[in-house]
Amino acid sequence: MTSAYTTLTTFFHAHRTTAAQISILPSPSPSILISTPHLGIPKQCLISAFTHARTVFSSADDDPTTLLDATTILILAASEHLTAINTRKRLLLSSQHSPSEELVLLESFLTSPLPRHNKSPLLWAHWKWVVATFALGPGLYQELEVVQRSADVHPRNYYAWDYARRVVIARGEVVGEETVEMHLRFCWRHAADVGVWMFLGFLLERVRDCVVVERVLEEVMRFCDVAPGHESLWCFVRTFIGKLMEPEARGRLVGMLEGWIGEEVVGEEREKEKRLEERALRWVERFGIKE
Repeated sequence: MTSAYTTLTTFFHAHRTTAAQISILPSPSPSILISTPHLGIPKQCLISAFTHARTVFSSADDDPTTLLDATTILILAASEHLTAINTRKRLLLSSQHSPSEELVLLESFLTSPLPRHNKSPLLWAHWKWVVATFALGPGLYQELEVVQRSADVHPRNYYAWDYARRVVIARGEVVGEETVEMHLRFCWRHAADVGVWMFLGFLLERVRDCVVVERVLEEVMRFCDVAPGHESLWCFVRTFIGKLMEPEARGRLVGMLEGWIGEEVVGEEREKEKRLEERALRWVERFGIKE
């Protein structure tokens, strides 16, 4: 059946310059739903489109439009389709496809609530290759926004945060307060995600202003009191208090940490928080930077 294939390729043609939001609908859904920029695909329709795309791809000549259409559907159905990715690389290198349009398609895949695409190592590697090969210039702030949107729909997204680290390192930039503040706001929404906190620590290690680092750590410690029960948050606190080079600042923060649990926390929650506090203090004492 080619109707699903035609509908999907028509949709992606119309969204070559703007990212779409793609969802897989439950099987009883009768047809593909489109409300720009949103696309809802019943699983059976996706299977039909994939089957037709595979036939088109295997019998296609070198017509770039046909190959791009077929590989788009192949990757939509199978995020690790290496042959489809390599075909698109060949078209990009031969100037038969626009690198900026390729990034738009990848952004759609990486930031949509799809089952596997957000954590696909192949898609993140392809994004990195396109940016590096064609010297495209999305700024650090813009690239981190894509990573955060991907992590929003798929928490604990190792591949997204690994890519974010590589971006920061490759650019060799001193991380500014604006970037730290943007990510700190993201941390508040994902307090249980250890990868989110570890990336905040990665950013803080690249901030030259010690006052900013100390202020962020104080804010995070206050957040421990507002949102108790998150071991990932305590791991962040202990790690980066221990890494502080300035003895006075470290001593002040350790003092805040001691006896941190307020009287309003009671019962089992208080016992859990107390254990986390004690473990954090022991860790700082044992592994923290010595004067």
